[in-house]
Amino acid sequence: MARDYAAPSPVDRLGNPLQTLPANVPAINVTTSGTLLSSVITLDDNATRVEVAATGSGAVAIKWFGSVVGNPSVTVANLDHVVPAQTVRLFVIPPSIRGQAASGSIIGGYGAINGLYKQIEVLPIAPIGTSSIIVTQYS
Repeated sequence: MARDYAAPSPVDRLGNPLQTLPANVPAINVTTSGTLLSSVITLDDNATRVEVAATGSGAVAIKWFGSVVGNPSVTVANLDHVVPAQTVRLFVIPPSIRGQAASGSIIGGYGAINGLYKQIEVLPIAPIGTSSIIVTQYS
């Protein structure tokens, strides 16, 4: 059974989710990536969601990593998600293969306790058209 570790999403008065709104909690961290190379961003132990914004006219590929040690860089062939140009997408950080922390663990934070991915790599698919990639972390 899946665990519900992300903060609840806001709903309208009829109970319909408002998925087009920004996250309903303050940001933990905001990272701006360059336009030509991929960037690996270490996620906060408390992060359960990330918002990826692709500015400019190029799309952005993202790949989740538990650790970049021994993992290849993201390419168009092995990406996990694509964020179209001029778009902001909010993702719940998925669980990694390393699994959950033991009950009562002191490692702290919802992300760490629930065994979520620790890093995200972002790569401009069309580097010439992407102005920057903004990754915002939320609890």
